[in-house]
Amino acid sequence: MKKLDSWSPLHFLGALGAGGMSVAFLMPLMFWIPHPNRSMPALEDLIAHAAKGGIGEVLVYSISAIIAFLLITHFRLMYFNFKQYQMAKADGRIDKILGTNAHTQLLAMPLASAMSINGFFIAGSLFIPGLWDVAEYLFPIAVLGFSVLGYWALKLYFGFIAEVFHKKSFKKEMNGSLAQMLPAFAFGMIAVGFAATVVFSHNVPLVTFAMAASIFFLVATTLIVLLKMVIGFNDLFEHGATPMALPTLWVMIPIITVSGIAVLRLDHGLTHTLLENVKAGNHLVFLTTMFALQVFIALMGYAVMRRMGYFKQLVADEKNEINGSPVAFALICPGVAITVMSYFFMNIALVKNGLLVKFSVSYFAMLTPVTIIQLLTVWLMFRLVKQQLKGGFKQDVNAAAKAA
Repeated sequence: MKKLDSWSPLHFLGALGAGGMSVAFLMPLMFWIPHPNRSMPALEDLIAHAAKGGIGEVLVYSISAIIAFLLITHFRLMYFNFKQYQMAKADGRIDKILGTNAHTQLLAMPLASAMSINGFFIAGSLFIPGLWDVAEYLFPIAVLGFSVLGYWALKLYFGFIAEVFHKKSFKKEMNGSLAQMLPAFAFGMIAVGFAATVVFSHNVPLVTFAMAASIFFLVATTLIVLLKMVIGFNDLFEHGATPMALPTLWVMIPIITVSGIAVLRLDHGLTHTLLENVKAGNHLVFLTTMFALQVFIALMGYAVMRRMGYFKQLVADEKNEINGSPVAFALICPGVAITVMSYFFMNIALVKNGLLVKFSVSYFAMLTPVTIIQLLTVWLMFRLVKQQLKGGFKQDVNAAAKAA
């Protein structure tokens, strides 16, 4: 594989984005196709819906094909990035960032790896017949996987804290962004991963452990958000924003999505597994608050990026410091997150409470801007992969094809 000297741990965000976008395309299947006795659609549900013909058949096959393509892209990018990491570690590039502001970029590895576990589960549910019949045996493996990732993420973050506290090596003047929020995103992704077992499994001891672990990482997420928001905005007001790091102003959007879904999953698992007599809330106020917070952050970040001419440089044909920076991949996560949260907000907060009629004109009117954001995010993701990783990634794919 060709070594890319410009490679950064932040390129793992490209793999994360591809996996996350597969989740975004899963949303129509999740909320539009009946899947009785299951918390997400399975292959059997897709086949039954497609058998009715018409638009349902087109929907099932087209979206399933897109999800499969995005998941394949995710795992190819994960392999590519881990190989690049090994080469960067071997030539000392990784050692150079330890104890610096860039140290937290390493959290992109467990963050993207958590998405890989989700990707395996999505692929299994949608494309492997009868998986849900043995799913209860797979949840302990998933919990073990997220436990390993949790340990890895904590080790990386505590290593960063120990280094900068000991050496006083953190540079406030170089912190013109919210990049230090990346660990919160990683912990939030691990929390929502544990919460999946809470909502899917009926093994009480396993659910109890997964719930406790999810809450632990949610607490870690919240604490880091509170600390880094104060530090980050203080440095932004004092030193201004770093142009190439402007996408980090939207990092709270995916953090809100994964944390919000984790809370929903914990509530659902608590209601249906641990305390069956507890009545579930309608989640209207909670989801509306989360969605409103995301919209506010999106508008604030957009105002800054537009004022500094970020988008013109992002879509420029020639490579520049904006579209050539791995930080640009951080734009994919907010696009995915706002899409996923929009589906939850519309279908759980509005439709289930009788405030919006599913498949009505109003429903699709609300969905239109969400779909536009989703498609633009997909376009941007592949554009950035082509601009920044094309050489090494293309060579890697060709080598794999010859080996096969």
